[in-house]
Amino acid sequence: MVERDNNKLFLFLGTTGTQKEVALSRLGEWAQTHGRPKPLQIDFENRIEELYGPGLLFQYLDQPNPSHQIADWEEAFNQVSGEVKQERKRKDIYLAIHGALLRKDYGVRSPIIFEKIASLKPDAIITLIDDVFVNWHYTELRASGGQDHKGTPTLAQLLIGRRHEILIADLLTNFLEYKFSRPRKPNYVLALRHSVETLGRLLYGDNITKVYVSFPISKPRRKQQQKNCKAMNEVNDMLKQALEFQKNNKNLVLFLPVTIDEMLIANIGKTASDKKEDALVKLKLSSRWPIPEVLGLTLRNEDALPDIIQIPAWQIDAIDGLINDEIRTHDFRMIDQSQKVLVLSKYCEKEKSSGVSAEIDYSVTCLRRVEAYQVSNWLPAGMNWASPSGTGPFAEGTVRAEYVGYHTCLEDALNALLNN
Repeated sequence: MVERDNNKLFLFLGTTGTQKEVALSRLGEWAQTHGRPKPLQIDFENRIEELYGPGLLFQYLDQPNPSHQIADWEEAFNQVSGEVKQERKRKDIYLAIHGALLRKDYGVRSPIIFEKIASLKPDAIITLIDDVFVNWHYTELRASGGQDHKGTPTLAQLLIGRRHEILIADLLTNFLEYKFSRPRKPNYVLALRHSVETLGRLLYGDNITKVYVSFPISKPRRKQQQKNCKAMNEVNDMLKQALEFQKNNKNLVLFLPVTIDEMLIANIGKTASDKKEDALVKLKLSSRWPIPEVLGLTLRNEDALPDIIQIPAWQIDAIDGLINDEIRTHDFRMIDQSQKVLVLSKYCEKEKSSGVSAEIDYSVTCLRRVEAYQVSNWLPAGMNWASPSGTGPFAEGTVRAEYVGYHTCLEDALNALLNN
């Protein structure tokens, strides 16, 4: 194979129960169809297991002495590092690694040595995430048949683990920027329900315009639960048009909020506390927000998931109140890693969406350009946007019209994403 000097190293983090192997395999296949050599895919935890023996990774995970854990991590990493540096001459490298270790006895630890990671000079860091109940399903499945030592974290522990994975990715990105005094490396949080095409463009594309798509969710969902699907269908018709536009514009990436749809468990949580502690609550996955098929092949194997996941009521009750915060944090993170925001809110012409309003507010405060489709009736042009303290980038008197474009035609809003 011919040596190349532009091969990439991508670092993939993600909490336990996130099916990174499927995602990276699909990304590798996509990359090959776009002219890249077949990548080398490395699961770092498998390399640590080789130090202990087949099926004995739990001995590393349950190591009571953090120093011994770090030493084992370093030994495995030194072996991987030599392989990566050699293979990178010929192909891209996808390195999957846990930023945080999650165990019931000690909670959360991170054995990662930032200096070691920096020595590989990764081109981007991606934290892959999934719905917490899907993570839970896969960890329970892995531990079935008397394999509890492989780890059976609760929903609450998985949420904690996800937060730590994202935090460690952020800290590592900061370290790389400080270490090399170079432009900040790309650092994305991406749900597995996004398309393979989305991740491929983010990592391999040039001059990609990254856009968060904001649209009403709660009210259309409530109406749908009342057997009135008109609002949800109307939103999805707009979303389908936006996804078609993305498909035809290779330098555009759309981040979708419903790729993490944990409102499903939040709604069930309202009734879980009424059940006996050992009762099982059924989550029907087909009740998640239906994403139009035009999105394409996702990073997650949807066919591998059952339609019903049964979770102990006490676990759902334990995270009641946390999920709404998680949803907001996830959506705002998507805005943080976007350059622009597309608002699809024709449904809300006569009824304000508090979620969409909050996202527009946050977007403008973060200096993100917003292209809004029919929202001007409840967000009047010329309205002032001031920071909470009145001293931030949008102090009193700043006119918001500079940052929000209004459109009565969705096609105009889409075209504005690329033209402004």
